[in-house]
Amino acid sequence: MICISIGNKKFEEVKKIINNENFVELRLDKMELTKDEINELFSQDCKLIATYRKKLNITDDERLIALKTAIDSGAYYIDVDINNSVDFINEVIFHVKNKNRKIIISYHNFKETPSENFINTIVDKCYTYKPDIVKVACFVNDILDNSTIFSLYNNFKNIISIGMGEKGKVTRIAGLSLGAPFTYASLNEYEETAPGQIDKTTLLNLFKKMEDLKNKND
Repeated sequence: MICISIGNKKFEEVKKIINNENFVELRLDKMELTKDEINELFSQDCKLIATYRKKLNITDDERLIALKTAIDSGAYYIDVDINNSVDFINEVIFHVKNKNRKIIISYHNFKETPSENFINTIVDKCYTYKPDIVKVACFVNDILDNSTIFSLYNNFKNIISIGMGEKGKVTRIAGLSLGAPFTYASLNEYEETAPGQIDKTTLLNLFKKMEDLKNKND
């Protein structure tokens, strides 16, 4: 399953996109939407993830209002970074569970891929919140970092493990076959919301070729 991640779009553009897709992540931190617009978007008939990363000049209270609006309006998943305060995370989780939605606890490192032991500790911390999914995304500086990214699929369940950057693209392709519930893609090659994100068309073509090869070998 592919989730299209979008940001830097105006309300009407976003509305058109989610009307043509089945699964979309809305990066609220990369868009300027009113509460009413968030309500309308998350009321659409589409599986949606609400993500609102920390942003300069935006308070935690403002982010909470936006996320709670998304939850109330029908968001399927809420993605909360583990580096938020405990109070912030617990407040979001309480509202998610109260509305019978699903929670993703995520960890991001845009500089490097830490050691396997370090990441395992982080993931263990994420699971203390009893999320539906844990997502780990680390920047890959050396192709060998991908082995650390892949190792998480052996150590944990219900996890999405991503290597960011050009050298980590293989993790976005292989994740589904290793146990990831879904993978992320950009709408097109010019609108990635994370380093190394592959566009939807390219990803679908790669999956098709892989399936064709599998069928041929079978």
